[in-house]
Amino acid sequence: MDVDNFSQQIEELRSRVRGIWQRTATQPNSQHDLMIQAFDELQMAVEELLVASEELEVTRAEAERERQRYQELFDFAPDGYLVTDTAGKILEANYAAAIMLSMQQKYFIGKPLIVFIAQQDRQIFRSLINNSQQIQDYIIELKPRLGTPFPASIRVSPVYDSQEKLIGWRWLLRNISEAKQAEEQVTKRTVELAKANQQLLSEITEHKRAKSQLVHLAFHDILTGLPNRALFMNRLEDAVNYSKRHPDYLFAVLFLDLDRFKTINDSLGHTFGDQLLLIVAQRLQECLRSTDIAARLGGDEFIILLVGIKDVLEVITVVERIQKNLALPVVLDGHEVSTTASIGIALSLIN
Repeated sequence: MDVDNFSQQIEELRSRVRGIWQRTATQPNSQHDLMIQAFDELQMAVEELLVASEELEVTRAEAERERQRYQELFDFAPDGYLVTDTAGKILEANYAAAIMLSMQQKYFIGKPLIVFIAQQDRQIFRSLINNSQQIQDYIIELKPRLGTPFPASIRVSPVYDSQEKLIGWRWLLRNISEAKQAEEQVTKRTVELAKANQQLLSEITEHKRAKSQLVHLAFHDILTGLPNRALFMNRLEDAVNYSKRHPDYLFAVLFLDLDRFKTINDSLGHTFGDQLLLIVAQRLQECLRSTDIAARLGGDEFIILLVGIKDVLEVITVVERIQKNLALPVVLDGHEVSTTASIGIALSLIN
């Protein structure tokens, strides 16, 4: 019974009750007072029913407005909305879903939703409707009736009846093609920036290496790799300044000139001579501490700085070790040679 018929019948009942009461009032009897009281109570009940009817009408109007509002939100929402039964058959579809899947709304009804899902993602759909009764979010590929498949985000929420029984699903569909493309562009740009950054780092590293190499070349001998005159003089200046502040500090300078090097170089060639100089440089370093320095002045001339020595005997010990090492024979390209060196000693003065 609708609200209008209900109100009409209530009004008819009220009129009939009023007529009965009026007739009874003209025919007094022993039950007259009871009947009047009964009719009054009945009339009160009728009044309450009328009030309830009015409230029902208001409620019905509000419910209709809410339903209309929901329907408008559903129909004109920017994202696609679908309602399916538990098997995935479409019961409702909004305008956005129809546009998204290239089908008119009225033709959606009764269609299985799975036909609009790309083949590789249908297992996800089956898993959703068979194994889950919670809100789920996924990224799948939708396949419209016309057009190219596209990636979409879906949110699936269960629908229950008043007895909390699952009766279907609500599906929120959102085309994320543009977002996916933007993400791919960001990823591509990130890779490009990473490559550019790596290239920049490589260039900076190469620049630092070249700068370091230039500094090294500025203060080291190209052939032997030993410090050159400039670096040696810097170290010597440091030693002199330090000795001025510390009266007990001693250092010594050794000047070394290879014997018979010119003869070896002229007879066996410059290549052989360069190899011999490399070996001499190596043997000199083996005879020194890490705090000492051996430098090549040029040709077969070397100079050595011994720092923090105790006395002249320690210097003589180093000189003897150098002479012993240099006297060891050298075999190069089948030629065995040995060399000695003339060594001059300069000892710092005690202040």
